[in-house]
Amino acid sequence: MLKLDPEIGEKLEKFGDEVRIRLVDSGTCYVEGGIIRQEMVDVLFRDLYLEGFTTIVLRKGVGWLSQFMSMRGSVGMITCMILYLSKVLGEEPKIIYMDRDTRTDIVDITAEWYREDIDLNLRMEIHKAFGFKAEKMIQLKDIVEEARRFLNEWYE
Repeated sequence: MLKLDPEIGEKLEKFGDEVRIRLVDSGTCYVEGGIIRQEMVDVLFRDLYLEGFTTIVLRKGVGWLSQFMSMRGSVGMITCMILYLSKVLGEEPKIIYMDRDTRTDIVDITAEWYREDIDLNLRMEIHKAFGFKAEKMIQLKDIVEEARRFLNEWYE
């Protein structure tokens, strides 16, 4: 469970009230026992913008199993989105990293949440097989500190 001090929690709530997420495109794939849903979104906060790509895996009778969110844009917004999604999902991300698509050279910050234990080394090997290179692992404490700076800037 994500624990935040009351000051940042209150400001994160304000951020959540103001942020606007616009669906750009989506697709759903039905697999045995579940659904994989992918969405491209634009996220707007005042005059700032970021692009996001989410993948959500749902299983019948269980609900969500995993969620991945890759984002590019304002670093402060990315950190706030990671914290806000963590609050909505009720848990911290299992892994956060900066990665590069080796085919397009595009860099994203990606956070991944799982309801079940998974082998993160295997997950990153699969990630690599899809043509991505994790360049930097990011600690949640660094996300919280960057979000704190961003929220203090906008809500002081």
